[in-house]
Amino acid sequence: MKDSERNEKSQTSSPSIGKMLREAREKSNLTKEKLYQITKLRVSTINALENEAWDELPSPVFIRGFIRAYARAVDLDEREVLKIYDEHGPKTLTEPQPLV
Repeated sequence: MKDSERNEKSQTSSPSIGKMLREAREKSNLTKEKLYQITKLRVSTINALENEAWDELPSPVFIRGFIRAYARAVDLDEREVLKIYDEHGPKTLTEPQPLV
């Protein structure tokens, strides 16, 4: 997926988790490198979160941990951000499917 397509997709889904995270980071006057120092999230992970490039990240359990760490670092309510992620993030199967 191209960056322009990813940005269009991010802008059409409301509310945008990536935009919320990026704006909070910028409001906190944190560069991506400084956020890395605080959270130990790689800059590539920070970029993927801010662009909502879920396919570039590991499984949702890790994504939730990344979002939690990012939200804490920028003084967002992590529960609220995770709630938005659960409602508007990528859809995954919640139950194991039987083998056929």
